[in-house]
Amino acid sequence: MDELLPLVKSHIRSERDDEEDYLKHLLGAAITRFETFTGQALKPPGTDPETLNDDEIPLYMDICHGLLLLIGQWYEYRENAVERSLSEMPEATTRLWEPYVLYNLGDTP
Repeated sequence: MDELLPLVKSHIRSERDDEEDYLKHLLGAAITRFETFTGQALKPPGTDPETLNDDEIPLYMDICHGLLLLIGQWYEYRENAVERSLSEMPEATTRLWEPYVLYNLGDTP
């Protein structure tokens, strides 16, 4: 989803072109984090909902905002020597993504 790169750069207020590979890496990692957290595969914006499987979801604005918040945290605190644990997601990201979590309630008849 490289089309999100300009939005990522704007969010972190970066005007540097030499960070694009790093920002693409952060974007990919954030997408993977969303998919792991929710159990759903993220599809590009504008994907026809009729073509999606049960475990796929298009990139809605609140999901995107959660990605931006997570990327911003990782960008700002890229070193290990920080007070905050980098394994933690920003609270707002968690709240934005919670409605999309798929829960397995066991076998259904």
